Amino acid sequence: MNTKTMYETIMDLPLFKGVGADHVTSFLEKTGIEFHRFAPGDRIVVQGEPVRSLRFLLSGRIRLTTGVLNGKAIISSEFEGHDAIGATRLFGTHPLHEYSIEAIDNVSVMEFAKEKYVELLQSDSIYLMNFANLLSMNVHKASETVPHFLRLDFSRVLAEWLVLFTGRKSRYIRIDGIEAISEVYGKDFIKDNLDVLVGKSLVAVEGDSILVPNRDALIEYVIC
Repeated sequence: MNTKTMYETIMDLPLFKGVGADHVTSFLEKTGIEFHRFAPGDRIVVQGEPVRSLRFLLSGRIRLTTGVLNGKAIISSEFEGHDAIGATRLFGTHPLHEYSIEAIDNVSVMEFAKEKYVELLQSDSIYLMNFANLLSMNVHKASETVPHFLRLDFSRVLAEWLVLFTGRKSRYIRIDGIEAISEVYGKDFIKDNLDVLVGKSLVAVEGDSILVPNRDALIEYVIC
């Protein structure tokens, strides 16, 4: 990645929105950042590990996986673009990674220590504002949709998982473990709901897995 492209990429990251080139220069010189490259199949993050640093996806595609129902079912999705990894879990009572992440193709990641990010937050209000906006967006995406899940059916369970464990840019969403899910919610309950969703082309069933072709369409169906 040449210098110009690197500057543009960093300035496109959500936590650096509105930051000028002079700030980026200072950031690169003083922060002690590291750049990592991962080959296809390499593990980048393991779910449950402490978040000790802030990582940013600069290029490439990644696969995010997380366990639900005590790990009996697995939600996976793909993501491509410029974004932060673990930013919302940097602080708080459970500063642990909520996903495992692996590279799908060649991936480039920028990383620096949590302590360095705290220094950035204290150095300029633009960094603090961007971080506050990120936290606010994550709170709102749950609080605005969870009330629609109060009437229990499996389509609402699916939508809640999508809201909590996938992003708006997530693609190729897959939930493995229909049999395990059925043991929790009941086979007839799951089958009847899946039949409706399949009939509306909101999901597809492949063996023991549920495929979600359009995340937003399923969430919108549940809300409406």
